[in-house]
Amino acid sequence: MAGFGGLFLTNKGRALQAKAQAGVTLHYNRIGIGDGNLGGQSIPNLNNLISQKKSLPITKLQTLTGGKAVVGTVLTNQDVTTGFYFRELGVFAQDPDEGEILFCYGNAGANAEFIPAAGGQDVIEKTIDAVTIVGNAANVTATIDNSLIFATKAELLAHFDDPGAHGIDLIKADLVIVQDDLSAAPTEPVTIPQGVSIVNADRKSRFKELKVIGRSTVNILGREGNGNISVYAWNKLTAALVPDNAIYGPNSVKLTMDSGETLASFFKNVIDRVSQGKYYIAGADVRNGNLSGGIKFRMTMVGDVVTMEYPSYAPSTNYQFQYIKIAPTDYDTATGFVIDPMIEGSGGQYGFISGIRLYEIPQAEYDAIDSMTPEQVAAMYPYVDDMKHVSNIFVQNPGKNLLPPFSEWTLHANTEITESYKMTLFATANLQVSDSPLIACYVGQNYFISANISPGAFILIIDKAKTANILILDSTTPSGTFSATETGFYIRFVNKNGVTGPVSVTNPILNIGSTVLTFEPQKPSYVFLPDCNLRSNVDRSVADRLYMDGEGKPRAVRRFREVVLDGSMGWVFDTDRSGFKVVKVSGVSGVTATPHKVSVKHDGKILRNIAAGSAADCVDTPSTPADTVFISIADPDSGWGDSYTPTTDEIKAYFYGWRLEQEGVQGVPYTSGTKAWVSIVGSEPFLSVTPTRPTINYNPYRLMYELAQSIDEPVTYEGELLLHDGPNQIEMGTGIVVREAANPVNTNGYRIINDSENSPTLIPSRLKNRADRILDIYRNQTIDNIWRKVTDGFSYGKMRALADPAFYDTSAAYSVTYLALDTYKLGIAPALITGAVTPNMKETVDDTVQAITGLRRDVSVLQNVKSDKQLPQWIAPGLLNAWENYGGDSEAAGYYKDSSGRVFVRAFLKNGITTTYTPIFYLPRGYRPSEIIRRTSSSYSSGIQVSSISINPDGSVQCVDNVANTWLILDFSFLPGGGD
Repeated sequence: MAGFGGLFLTNKGRALQAKAQAGVTLHYNRIGIGDGNLGGQSIPNLNNLISQKKSLPITKLQTLTGGKAVVGTVLTNQDVTTGFYFRELGVFAQDPDEGEILFCYGNAGANAEFIPAAGGQDVIEKTIDAVTIVGNAANVTATIDNSLIFATKAELLAHFDDPGAHGIDLIKADLVIVQDDLSAAPTEPVTIPQGVSIVNADRKSRFKELKVIGRSTVNILGREGNGNISVYAWNKLTAALVPDNAIYGPNSVKLTMDSGETLASFFKNVIDRVSQGKYYIAGADVRNGNLSGGIKFRMTMVGDVVTMEYPSYAPSTNYQFQYIKIAPTDYDTATGFVIDPMIEGSGGQYGFISGIRLYEIPQAEYDAIDSMTPEQVAAMYPYVDDMKHVSNIFVQNPGKNLLPPFSEWTLHANTEITESYKMTLFATANLQVSDSPLIACYVGQNYFISANISPGAFILIIDKAKTANILILDSTTPSGTFSATETGFYIRFVNKNGVTGPVSVTNPILNIGSTVLTFEPQKPSYVFLPDCNLRSNVDRSVADRLYMDGEGKPRAVRRFREVVLDGSMGWVFDTDRSGFKVVKVSGVSGVTATPHKVSVKHDGKILRNIAAGSAADCVDTPSTPADTVFISIADPDSGWGDSYTPTTDEIKAYFYGWRLEQEGVQGVPYTSGTKAWVSIVGSEPFLSVTPTRPTINYNPYRLMYELAQSIDEPVTYEGELLLHDGPNQIEMGTGIVVREAANPVNTNGYRIINDSENSPTLIPSRLKNRADRILDIYRNQTIDNIWRKVTDGFSYGKMRALADPAFYDTSAAYSVTYLALDTYKLGIAPALITGAVTPNMKETVDDTVQAITGLRRDVSVLQNVKSDKQLPQWIAPGLLNAWENYGGDSEAAGYYKDSSGRVFVRAFLKNGITTTYTPIFYLPRGYRPSEIIRRTSSSYSSGIQVSSISINPDGSVQCVDNVANTWLILDFSFLPGGGD
């Protein structure tokens, strides 16, 4: 059912309640439901539902203690002709002076429930109980429709509890309840939407029977919408990349109006990337700077003389996702399909734009957009670079106490933590603050906070911008309730003005609802699916599906596969066409002639799915020859001149990121003369011999295609989600990275992970992705609590971790689980996940026994490989050619082989000879590959650079390209005797 988080009195409802206190009868007429979006409207000012869909008669009226009453009705879809989202709920009452009024109102927002039309598979019939405020009104009545009244289980139980009801029937009823609790019963379904939601549970239970449906999001603009301003044109403005206000990566695009102008645009025609008869959604994140008119997203269909624009200008306080949905008739005769955001103001004024995207969507999604809130549309169509799938999923439940322990707060330097939930500030000046991490919440939900606060201190609930207090607590008022008005807030501990010396806070608890719970520490549970990559075609008719097997472990039925198309494959020349050439590769197992395929070029451009001989930048997978992929490449991209036939090795070089040119003639495709090979991404000097390895920082082509036959395979996961009795605050999204190897560095009196400082000492501490939130740090697979998580300007992303070197184990392997900041590089979240909880005592006990049995089995397996998996025995190689260990507390060079036979190599070196093919050390027999393997690494001289390392069948680990020796980091693995 839709989650409303409580009903609120309207202004007219408050007036009628005041009259009721003076003796007027409070009479309820009916209940209305609708699908209206609240937007910026004020609930107290409402006089009716925004968009009423049904008026329901009252079937129940029950007065409660505490000045409240329950008004009930029955909702059925048997007379619903058009489905709608159950988003609004209103109780109507009779005012003696005004007539019928809207007494109280609630809006479920993003948690609206869809009510289907009658005649389908879903038959809806449910009771709705609305709790209203009546105060001390003496007379509370309602118009009751007796034909619809039926008792709920709770009402029957209350009736049975009446001593004067039935006597022996009461005993029988109790026995039935006990029998029901001890009998087999089906599980109760639970749905968890994307973002934060409130899920109620009758008892503590595992979240089981997890199911996720795959979805692929393909940005037709590739990566051009993320700061690649060189591919756009602009009129009467200047576009520039700036680091301020960035939301995707390090920069956003700043649009500044030219002097003397009042209206300007930033545009790109993509008519060549869309297809007739298709539906699309285009959009971007926009924000006003100081434009007197504003900035908004728009589209122009040249030839159709159609300009489509978002209905309002963007705010200046934050980015707003603005979008336009596009039907085939909007561009059926157009000669231009132009993304055309505009700014309005005067010379020198500016706005910002980021995350421009264009997605093909099925008609069903196009039709549904108008019934969605802007927040739902933004969640459904997030910005991604080129093509991403449902992956890196996290689902978290913090437990009844939503407050994390003080070790996860950003603490003042004078603060001391003596217990997980006891903090003392030894204040030396006014207003010395310690802040919690941002606490996610559900908008409209009531929260209660309580703590033991010493005199001289405040606990403050503050908004996301940290500019306004929501609630203030101190020793005289140590608890309170508030309603969330945005998606997150902070808790702040601070001393009062004029107070110095020790002040403390102990055992704070933040819980859902309006009453305090008994203190308990946070008891989080979670499930992580870090690399599930669940894919689909564009219209979602074919998709990968994740499910739980009989042992409670996730598996995926794969309908799609994704492969990297690089220079290691057996490419051959096919045909030469005017301005482009067609090449092909065989042996791509399972590829079919299906139209359900997407190929991404090295620069992020999406290739068209038409015959490769038609034009450049096309991909084709015909039924004959089988398992073969054809790709067309423009001559300027490859450097193969008109009528020039590239060799197999030259085609492979292109797919490694190299373009052929005539030496000394830059940018001209090669036809004759001395050959030169130039990095497509410009990351290194030209080569005079045909390259046989990838150029640095090159992203190879990728192909996602539908399999001829689906496959079923296990999925990597960690954790298990638990629901406690009562309301649970669940957060579901994307961006989780699980147990990534960390390289803590020793500097300034700390061991540091994930520092942003651009120095040769601290760069190696960075995680692979900018961190939004570090969740856990592990030492040899066990959580290590010596680390303090810090949110500050020195973090690579938003958070880094510090530890006292005295407690750091230099012989241990450290890893980090964290939420990445740049989720657009990793994947998208599913719209929802489904599962189930146990319905009664028997099923809970049976499920627990099954879980314990599976756990014992898994532990017994782990014990057999514990020493190999958790405590690898690193072997020190003999370093050659002046290379030596970096020293200090850095790990010494080493290699080892795990139980699966995979070889791991690590090293932090300096001072060696960097000439190409110079050996650094040799691996012994049994640790060598059967063919040459190339790996990238990091090294430093006057700056950080990406280096190429070769591991050879003779065991030599060699410098290849761009290797510096102030320091060099090696961190890679491979399968010996079998390549990669």
